[in-house]
Amino acid sequence: MYSLGAVLVEIGYRRTLRELFAVTSSFSDPGPNEARTNHEILVKYARRLGDKMGSKYAQVAVDCLTKTTERGKPTDELRNEFYHSVLRPLGEILDGMKTATPVLAE
Repeated sequence: MYSLGAVLVEIGYRRTLRELFAVTSSFSDPGPNEARTNHEILVKYARRLGDKMGSKYAQVAVDCLTKTTERGKPTDELRNEFYHSVLRPLGEILDGMKTATPVLAE
């Protein structure tokens, strides 16, 4: 789930994490403090996706990055959260794209 959130950030910005993090920090083989900092930076990027990809997409990315970092959750609970906070909203986004009227270039 965390990896999906990272990929959603990459898709949203149309850049790799390495490119995004080149401005803020070194992203390769972080130590414990760097890993936490990188996580916080990644979540900030995800939160700002609303302007680029829509608020629902941004919330899915944030949920992927934050809900999987909560320790001690049972697998069934994580599976249920994944469906309701990730799969269902992504499906709604896809359905909206299917029904949207295409804009033709003149």
